[in-house]
Amino acid sequence: MFVRKHDHDHKHNSCTFPQLAVIQSVVTAALKHHWPEYFIEAACLGLFMISAFTFTTILEHPASPIHQALANPPLRRLLMGLAMGGTAVAII
Repeated sequence: MFVRKHDHDHKHNSCTFPQLAVIQSVVTAALKHHWPEYFIEAACLGLFMISAFTFTTILEHPASPIHQALANPPLRRLLMGLAMGGTAVAII
């Protein structure tokens, strides 16, 4: 068992109320100033996730005609990588 040496000397890194107020005001100002960028980033992440589950379903669901036509799993993985890489390039 690991026991910290001089455990009684350990000081907590807690913030005081004025420090928390300053941190909160800085975060609030950044959010107010940069919300369009945060929104765009969230939207792009959402598009990437939609792309991921769409391509996965098309390529890997057993009832998918593409899955049935491509019996080679490494080929499907290659196509998945190309699809997701293309999605990332298109979004970025």
